[in-house]
Amino acid sequence: MARVLFLSNGYVEDSIGSKLARELSSQRPDLTLQAYPTVDQGHAYEGVCSILGPRQVMLSGGLLLHSLDMLVKDMRAGFAGMTLRQLRDLKKLETDILIVVGDVYALSLSLLVNTKIRVYVQPLVSAHHQASGHQANGHQARGHQASGHRLIEKQLST
Repeated sequence: MARVLFLSNGYVEDSIGSKLARELSSQRPDLTLQAYPTVDQGHAYEGVCSILGPRQVMLSGGLLLHSLDMLVKDMRAGFAGMTLRQLRDLKKLETDILIVVGDVYALSLSLLVNTKIRVYVQPLVSAHHQASGHQANGHQARGHQASGHRLIEKQLST
């Protein structure tokens, strides 16, 4: 049985990850799905898959570098300790497929996870391309998404 882990870093990213997990679960109920939200509580994953890692709400909502005031408040609320626990946890994780939903910070964290396959979903770029109708590698955003789905299916079948 293949294991799939969703690593996400934000409220919207959790929502996207949970929707992907729900869809994947409906198509492949034989998979073991887990989520590791790095920002907030990861409520979007509840009832969809098991949730790993320390979960703590930060006042900045994950946008601590946008304001010195928010950075200070998050540090007082335990951001440093939570981040260290997450780093330790992620180094211990093993999964067959890791689906990263987030920005470059989430992608960087994903490098700590031992996995055979790493799939990266960057929501802001994806939303921008889909909204503007831009093409990526000659494919419209919708076609590119389908290609990614086929890639995951191909990897699961091997």
